[in-house]
Amino acid sequence: MLIVLAFCVSILAVPQPAARQGTPALEGPDDAPYYFLLGRYLEGEGKVDEAVSALRKAIELDPKSAEPRAELAALFARQDKAPEAVDAAQDALKVDPRNREANRVLGSVLATARGT
Repeated sequence: MLIVLAFCVSILAVPQPAARQGTPALEGPDDAPYYFLLGRYLEGEGKVDEAVSALRKAIELDPKSAEPRAELAALFARQDKAPEAVDAAQDALKVDPRNREANRVLGSVLATARGT
């Protein structure tokens, strides 16, 4: 866990060039893991909309991976956005039916919805 945190900090500590006019807010390498980690970092900073954008960029860059979809589902669940969490979890499970995070989020959200 400490290694992952150090890796995240080292990536985010690299100075980014000033944003050019007319370019998207999220600029970085065309690397899905970068955007995955950026999404987690941004959520931790309270920048939820930007985190969602970063995770969607990770999905776009690696459409065969369930991990960014499952992380997006977890983010929505933490934000009490159950319908979005269910949709994202189901999307992840289409890619990988055995994805643990997507199954956990889907089960948790559905169990909570039944309990209310």
